[in-house]
Amino acid sequence: VPMRRMIFGRRLARPLTRQMLGGSATHQACMSSKSRLADSDKNVSLRTFVYRMEALRLYRRCLRAAKSLDDAQRRDTVAFARHSFEQSRGVVDERQIRFLLTDGMRQVEDAETMIARAQGR
Repeated sequence: VPMRRMIFGRRLARPLTRQMLGGSATHQACMSSKSRLADSDKNVSLRTFVYRMEALRLYRRCLRAAKSLDDAQRRDTVAFARHSFEQSRGVVDERQIRFLLTDGMRQVEDAETMIARAQGR
């Protein structure tokens, strides 16, 4: 049975079917498997969710920036990024989280600029 869904206050151009809404085998397997989040972390606030997504976006950006480096530099850069994120994992103060995210973004932008200059872009 097709259903209409509202996304960001607008109706979708075409109706979504139940299969499109999560009936796929992959989705069901993900939902039935053990979650990486602890039970207490499943009901997080919107702000916490946004901070997690920003941190994940920043980490992915670090990894993308490291792709253009040679093997030894890439390993060191990825290890540094992983260590930095692991070290900051337990931070719960919002001001500290915002500081870490903005500082991390600045560091990645600086690194991307230096990589681009070194490669002559």
